[in-house]
Amino acid sequence: MPSAAYADYWQAEGWCNFTNLISISNPITNIQFNESDLSISIGSHLSLSKTITPSNATINTLKWTSSDERIVAVDADGNITGLTEGVATITARAIDGSGVSATCTVKGERVMVESIQISQNTLCLDINGSAMLTCTVLPENATSKDLEWITDNSGVVATKSGGSTNSLQILGLKKGTTTITCRTTDGSELEASCVIAVGYDAGDMNNDGNVNIGDVTALINHILGNTPANFIAALADINGDGNVNIGDVTALINKILTSNN
Repeated sequence: MPSAAYADYWQAEGWCNFTNLISISNPITNIQFNESDLSISIGSHLSLSKTITPSNATINTLKWTSSDERIVAVDADGNITGLTEGVATITARAIDGSGVSATCTVKGERVMVESIQISQNTLCLDINGSAMLTCTVLPENATSKDLEWITDNSGVVATKSGGSTNSLQILGLKKGTTTITCRTTDGSELEASCVIAVGYDAGDMNNDGNVNIGDVTALINHILGNTPANFIAALADINGDGNVNIGDVTALINKILTSNN
């Protein structure tokens, strides 16, 4: 209560029952946010910084409200949380009866996916053999990490969820090749693909039914950028390290030598 009216409140009906009357001799005269407007990512948290004048106000506690709690929520300490896209006004109001307040406009924004990476670019499966593909989505705080999976030749493999939208279980059905693509659904239009070969002998990249020096030649040409027309890329990662390079040439030669012995 204003200090000049302390006695009036002390005597007034109703107020006289209060035992802890505080005389507000130094009310708040101004509240100022460091920023008048800002953006917050959906799911993120921020603390609104403010300055209260005078710094030694009798009561410096503020009442915090959001014009739309569905967009941006605020707690009793001025900490805000972005909940969905849109704009809300955060108000901090003095509770000392001075009527002083300040507002900050806060925009809730989606965090778009910036990159996705599939666990394997190529995969070789036996008929009835299975494998799991996973896709890493960045940044970690992306608003939606949901993916859709597309198979361009569903007769070659069967698929089912790996337990989340960023993983897929695959089963080889019959001899052939197919490409499986994972694609973002948040509007960023990013995708990553894996070429899958089913029922082939790993290393038979020229698809002649034999793994021999012809496949070594085909692999070397592929690495040099002169990929043969009948080359099956999914069979080229001989050593299974996720890359096709000179290490696979060595692994293929060792495989041929071992099988000939």
